[in-house]
Amino acid sequence: MSTSPAAKIVFGNEEFWPEVVKRHSEFFQRTGRLQDAVRSVVDPAYDALDRNQRLLMNLLMLVATGMWEVVTLVGNGMGHGAMKIVRGIIENAINAEYIRRFAEQGEKYIEWHWVELHKLYAYMNETSPASL
Repeated sequence: MSTSPAAKIVFGNEEFWPEVVKRHSEFFQRTGRLQDAVRSVVDPAYDALDRNQRLLMNLLMLVATGMWEVVTLVGNGMGHGAMKIVRGIIENAINAEYIRRFAEQGEKYIEWHWVELHKLYAYMNETSPASL
């Protein structure tokens, strides 16, 4: 890699950007407002959030971050890679809305990782007990 001052480092497909912006300008106009909305919820310092509120805040941050990852990939012509991330975004958004509507389910969602750990332990114990 050249270290001369004239060297230009670009990540992604810079030639693709103008075409994406031209074809999807309305989308980009709206995403700025979405980012502002997320910041309005995430940025303030809250005195006391309960466990469900913290969970919903974390899910919101995962959805927002995932969305920007998708925009970055799509904006560089890598839509197939973006599709891998979209599923997680949708799952997190659905989980957040479900927990918002049915707050009592939040604790079950938080504790679900113990079920997954148990399944992993059982799998490892069966397939590779020496690894445990």
